[in-house]
Amino acid sequence: AFHCHEFRVYRTSIPMLHIAERLPSLRAFVQSNPRHFFIIYNRIVPDGNTNLNAVSLLVRTLPKGQDPAFDCLWNAFIAGDDEFRNSRLKYLCK
Repeated sequence: AFHCHEFRVYRTSIPMLHIAERLPSLRAFVQSNPRHFFIIYNRIVPDGNTNLNAVSLLVRTLPKGQDPAFDCLWNAFIAGDDEFRNSRLKYLCK
């Protein structure tokens, strides 16, 4: 349903929360592509006195209407609150 469009790692002195708001290039890219739906995932890893911000930019590739079950769950996920989303989104390392 999603494709990894870009992945980058940034080393910062403090964790970069709300990274789409804090990185002008990322914000501009997302704003210049309003027809696409993006997930921006920022995994923050402490590394001594700095932090590694591993940023994944995912874009939806599954067209709306192609998988009604996915659309139903995805719409519920988007409309849900933090508790609902946190109970369903899991990051699994392979």
